[in-house]
Amino acid sequence: MLSGGEVRGAEGAGVKDLQRILGDEALRALAAAHGGEHIPVPKGQTSEWFRRLTSTIGADLAAALVKECGGTRVYVPTERYLSLPERDARAREMASAGASRQEIAAELGVNRRTVINILRVTETEYGIARRR
Repeated sequence: MLSGGEVRGAEGAGVKDLQRILGDEALRALAAAHGGEHIPVPKGQTSEWFRRLTSTIGADLAAALVKECGGTRVYVPTERYLSLPERDARAREMASAGASRQEIAAELGVNRRTVINILRVTETEYGIARRR
């Protein structure tokens, strides 16, 4: 039924599961409406929550969510959480183009320590040489 999502509550789907079931666009729509909340996924298609899901992500995707997760509660990530991979990719792109950590931080609106952490993950995952 569910694959191993990295953010998972006591019951229901994780973020990766929601991305697989809904796709990025519908997950972003769900995050805009219910980000940061644990929402009930009904067992059937007759409840008020099914109508809410349908108005947010469409009938087909709401039905798919009910099929996979019906009868549980799922945590809907925030829009900010969903935007982190894009931010991190931009930081890596800027670093590979020669931007300093301070320049990257200023461009992305984060502190220098955040940039260091993003690049450290990149260095570890991809074996990229450390920068100062």
